[in-house]
Amino acid sequence: MPPLTLEDDIFDDASSEDILAQPLHTLHEPSSSRGISSLTSPESAPSRPQTLGNTGCYGSSAGASRKRKWFDLDASETREKRPPTLDVRATSLNEFSSLPRTGQRLVPIIRSNWAYPKSQYQGWLPPLPITSESSAIKDLKQEYTRKQLASPGGAAHAATDDYVSFELSAFSMYRPSKPSNRAVWDECDYEYKMECLHQLNNKRGVSELLFDGILSVGQEKRYVQGVPFKTLSIDGYGDHSAHTATGIWIQSSLGRQSAIWYQLRYPAEEYTRYHKPFLWVANLSKYFVDYLAEHDAVCLRDLRRRFYEQLVARHGSDEHFVMWLGESKSTDFRTSVAANAGFLFNESWNINTELTCHPIWGEIGPVELSAIPQQPQEEAKTIVTPYTYDCFKNMYFSKWLEARHPTNEVLSLQRRRQEALGFRPHGSSSHTPSNRVLPLVNREFRVGDVVGVNRDEESVWKDGQDTWFAYVQGTRTDTKGRQLLDVIWLYRPVDTTLSTMTYPVKNELFFSDHCNCDKHEFRAADVVCKVNVDWRPFSRGLHAQQDSQHDFIVRQVYRVGDNSFSTLRTTDFECDCRTAVTQSELELLMTKFEVGDSVLFSAKGHDYLEPAVIESFLHEKGSVLMRRLPRRERDLGHKEARPNEVVWTSGFFMISAKQVVRKCAVRFYTAEDLKTGCIPVPYNRDGTADAFYITCEQVTDGYKGVQDPFPSQLNQGYDPTAPPAQRPLRGLGLFCGGGNFDRGLEEGGAVEFIGAVDLAAHAMHTYHANLKEPGREVEFFSAGNPCVAFSLLQPNKQSEESLKNASLVASVVAYIDLYRPQYAVLENVVAMTHKIGATDQNVFSQLLCALVGMGYQVKQFCMDAWSAGSAQSRSRLFISIAAPELEPIPHPASTHAHPPNTKNASLGKATNGQRFGERRFEPTPFEYVTAREATEDLPWIGDSSVQSCIEFPDHRTSRVERALRRTQMSMIPVFPPSQNFVKAIQQGYMGLPQRLASAKEKNKLRSAKTSNAWGRVPADGLMPTITTICSPADAFHGNVLHWDQPRCLTVMDARRAQGFPDEEVIVGLPANQWKIIGNSVARPVALALGMALRDSWLANPPEPEPPAAGIVQRAGVNADTDANVTGIATTSSYKQPHHAIEDQDYLHLSATSEARASVRSVKENLNVNGSLRIRRSSVVHRTRTTERTVDTTEMTLKATILKSTRTALDNKAHEPAETVIHPSRHESPLSVVKKSARSAGLEPEFTPTEWHTIPGRSPSYKRGGRHTKDDGT
Repeated sequence: MPPLTLEDDIFDDASSEDILAQPLHTLHEPSSSRGISSLTSPESAPSRPQTLGNTGCYGSSAGASRKRKWFDLDASETREKRPPTLDVRATSLNEFSSLPRTGQRLVPIIRSNWAYPKSQYQGWLPPLPITSESSAIKDLKQEYTRKQLASPGGAAHAATDDYVSFELSAFSMYRPSKPSNRAVWDECDYEYKMECLHQLNNKRGVSELLFDGILSVGQEKRYVQGVPFKTLSIDGYGDHSAHTATGIWIQSSLGRQSAIWYQLRYPAEEYTRYHKPFLWVANLSKYFVDYLAEHDAVCLRDLRRRFYEQLVARHGSDEHFVMWLGESKSTDFRTSVAANAGFLFNESWNINTELTCHPIWGEIGPVELSAIPQQPQEEAKTIVTPYTYDCFKNMYFSKWLEARHPTNEVLSLQRRRQEALGFRPHGSSSHTPSNRVLPLVNREFRVGDVVGVNRDEESVWKDGQDTWFAYVQGTRTDTKGRQLLDVIWLYRPVDTTLSTMTYPVKNELFFSDHCNCDKHEFRAADVVCKVNVDWRPFSRGLHAQQDSQHDFIVRQVYRVGDNSFSTLRTTDFECDCRTAVTQSELELLMTKFEVGDSVLFSAKGHDYLEPAVIESFLHEKGSVLMRRLPRRERDLGHKEARPNEVVWTSGFFMISAKQVVRKCAVRFYTAEDLKTGCIPVPYNRDGTADAFYITCEQVTDGYKGVQDPFPSQLNQGYDPTAPPAQRPLRGLGLFCGGGNFDRGLEEGGAVEFIGAVDLAAHAMHTYHANLKEPGREVEFFSAGNPCVAFSLLQPNKQSEESLKNASLVASVVAYIDLYRPQYAVLENVVAMTHKIGATDQNVFSQLLCALVGMGYQVKQFCMDAWSAGSAQSRSRLFISIAAPELEPIPHPASTHAHPPNTKNASLGKATNGQRFGERRFEPTPFEYVTAREATEDLPWIGDSSVQSCIEFPDHRTSRVERALRRTQMSMIPVFPPSQNFVKAIQQGYMGLPQRLASAKEKNKLRSAKTSNAWGRVPADGLMPTITTICSPADAFHGNVLHWDQPRCLTVMDARRAQGFPDEEVIVGLPANQWKIIGNSVARPVALALGMALRDSWLANPPEPEPPAAGIVQRAGVNADTDANVTGIATTSSYKQPHHAIEDQDYLHLSATSEARASVRSVKENLNVNGSLRIRRSSVVHRTRTTERTVDTTEMTLKATILKSTRTALDNKAHEPAETVIHPSRHESPLSVVKKSARSAGLEPEFTPTEWHTIPGRSPSYKRGGRHTKDDGT
């Protein structure tokens, strides 16, 4: 159906300039329609008398209504020019008759909602004559006294009553007109806008409201209008016999003088959608305040389940409570309490000020976020280790770096950990290579020689290097008797993704998987030199000195296929061409899979994958017999099923071995598990990480639920509820944000995060609110250092703020250098791989230089959020590292298809001009998730004026637009899809006033043809990348309008785009929440990486745990003036008695005797209780015995949050205590080592030789003439 256009003269009696310049309420807000915009709506609230209009719209009392009214647009030839009336039934269809006639067409007009009270419109008649409040009080008080005296004993009661109560019915509550002091208002114009009552006297709301309504005593009634009030009272607190709030009163300023209260009865029609959520919040307030009064030290985690259990035990028999509970559809009340924290805090304060001392208020911050105390600034620069400084000292942001040397004790612990994990010390092979040419006495070469040849002048490798090197893996003789060499090329750092940046080990070469098999002959006569290579020098021990006769060292293999670095193994000394074993496809398949494994196979003629179970291998046919697993939703039509639910059947089919692509995870669950929400991650994430589940099986007469014991023919996938096969890694999140990245990695089962580091207070408290069980030490890092310094949206990358942010990438390297984790995953924007300005400096390549120089195995790849199941257009760079000998983390497979017209992309180009980190195009088991599908269960909220949703507390916008902007938003057509303001004007969907306004737009980007300002999200496409600010006026990221509602995307929409589970808490105002979401890694991507980490973690043979330097410190920061400083939040279970804290300046370390015996310098400082009392600024080292046993150091740390709750917290022995220690934004773990050691009496002598620094930068080696093995170009 083609769209309709508006007439240019839609504003007949006013110029566009006059109309667009008028104040907020002089315009009627339009309702959205398919290709049409009506310019009258009850959502407007004129500041001077206007006519109330409803052109094709309903003045609805139901905020969630999605009904539509269909009109015949061509029912009349002429349009009546008359003021529209309030009664929508009297609205003439002639209002639309001036539209061009193109035949009979039906256009849906979305049912509109009231945003302003009817009293603000001319043409509305009140139900009763308007009476002043003073007159109403006088008349009603006389009636009240008369009724009291007429009742038995009424005179006595009247003399003793403390207050008088009138009933208030048909009421509306709304904001007053803006005050004369404009400074007390923010930039959005809210005057006369209706508000929920729980916004009153709320830090997040308003301090005063007005009401219209009917005051009554018996049959005596008076209508009042615009009465100001500031006081709200809810009855029923502390009364356990009352299952809901028993009454709600308000008191006006005039009523306070006469002790008169107004009891609320029922709202006006237009106010119903505002009053309904308030009633729910009022009951929540009663239950929550009662809970606070009955318990000590209530924390946010108590609301996961305990709060619900108490409510059900006390009120579960009451039908009104059951109805209240059914509206939220949740047993976890953390998000509801966090969303209404300001109102709940005020109610608690009014009942009893002691109720505001519970720790929960410091966690959700209605007044102040204090669960994680803010730390003072101590450093002005980014503090790094000496090794890190040497790597980054030539970068454009180096002036913000400062190196700090470690103590001898830290250095000793660091070396022991390096040795345990197979690292080579930094300085053992840093001498400049001699590149000596060995005398070629004869030209007979043997396997194992490393030879050099002159570069090819016609090579695609454009550099000035004269020689490149190759490893001889075999020799042969041609028909002319000449010796030919089969070689594997060795790469210099410059030949890899390390590029021309500073590599810390000057004499290092990289083995490769690039051979000369089936390519150019390599004649022995072309060899110009031989060099001595020390293969993996670290294998001889940490302190072994390199043989001075060796010119180069080789530790790792550079694999040209995925541009990754991995540990050199003996199997790498022969290429795959020589070691390939001739096997059939079926035989190869049988080495990877077993009968009963669930796999994904490619269906012939289709580009998608299907799950099935291997039933048997058919050797005689070279095929595989498979059990069919149809999709319950797609194939069987069960619309209530999720896309990754499959059905167990007795159907079989055969496929060829080459059709099997990869393994997938399938598990059985009962129908009860599904009903109660007990299906765990990853099986409840709609197919992310190739996870499927089964709840029913096919039988003769239909389907039935599966029961335990489940069919044995399936080797079920990973069971998240079972004890792990080995102890998970202990993780630390650097620049963690709200924790979506860490939680997703944690859901993979291979890592448990014990702490986090970030600058933003709201982000850290969000992380704290969702923190799970604690642990100790650090073996895994996740890091997402600030991307603003590298983002394409950053116009000035040389500003001081950008330089500070860019320097934080060195802080990540410093943490890794100090702690030497087994694994780490780093994330940033793809633009980080770009060169900085006109320079040749590349932060990405320098970061790889630092990581590879340490000896880590490194992979880098680009991941699209939609490929993991996120309904968002978001692509990010990921770098994964693994310690030597450990199994590297693979690139997660794509589970969801690319949207149409997705183009190829890559991270960058290597020295030979070939792209690396390219986007993957491969068959997937699922289609991409659209914006509509991701949010289809969210209720319709129209213009989001109510800003309160019972079932989904975060279903509210992060900003409230002024009426003129709301008018503009609602005029953007919802059809065709993806319309924006500029497109609507260009395609004729806007009238003359809007076209004139666009022509006068001063911001040329916003009015350009390519502008995305005021754009609608495509319902059947992806949401745009969620950034830190929802800004519909932004020319680049302004496409944030809902596809068919007149509003911006809500916080809940953004949560769905980023994959935040509904039950997780995001702390702060909606704008704070949006920023946390925008700074996060998409949860499906994090989960996919977590599952990939799990595969690598399980592939490693169990070994004794390496010693770890568990360094705990507090550091300072040179933060932005508007930023809060927070830091590491570590937790530890009370597995042994903990020690009381005398004051907040001290921490206590409780260690096992075995661990204390292994650290002699620390042992002398231990008291008889085994408790080491040190300053927070000190550095505490913990390690294992020198024999490297599996014994661990038990460390218990405890920090108080509120002094008034300290005793209560100590009594909760069944729950883990939480310790919060804060590093700074610009200070690494080594920043306070020297002053800390001095304060603890442990200061050593600092000598350069003890650290073995590596000065200088690597030469710019280049390679020519060689080509990659993959494509043979």
